[in-house]
Amino acid sequence: MNNILVINSSVRFENSNSRQLTQVLLEKFSTERHGVKHRDLVKQPVPHFDHSAFSGFGGDDSQASKKACELSDELIGEVKDSEIIIIGAPVYNFSIPTTLKAWIDYIARVGVTFNYTEQGPVGYLDNKKVYIVLARGGGSVEHIEMQLSQTLGMLGMKDITFIHAANLDTPEREEGLADVHAQIDAICH
Repeated sequence: MNNILVINSSVRFENSNSRQLTQVLLEKFSTERHGVKHRDLVKQPVPHFDHSAFSGFGGDDSQASKKACELSDELIGEVKDSEIIIIGAPVYNFSIPTTLKAWIDYIARVGVTFNYTEQGPVGYLDNKKVYIVLARGGGSVEHIEMQLSQTLGMLGMKDITFIHAANLDTPEREEGLADVHAQIDAICH
């Protein structure tokens, strides 16, 4: 069982703030007690949600739809096997990367990871602790927090902690780094 799932979605590699900070957060956990699964959405891109995936999730058995369902099952399995999920979410043009959105689209399946009820959606991916590192140069991210909270919450992942890594591509970088490291230290103590 992989107890910690690390999702990275930055198109930057060695210079990525979100990648560096997800690693710092991961190192705060005792990985000796946890298995760790890494899913790099840039090196292993998830296709954008398209007609084949939509049709496959609805039961179509074409080859393309079957392939989309197989990938979805694999991604959902990684989430189910994890107790802790660490997501590196850089902010590009006031939004999350399309790679991260595609991953979310592939794990959100009616009848598999959630269902609609008279009381609203009920998620099946509960008992997960999710940490999301929102790395940005500057600007507001409340709308991104709301989108991720609502979507992951619909899937049952309601225990979400956002780590704000702000001003990392500005002259205030050092203050931003000190702040984000203080947030991580507070979470892990």
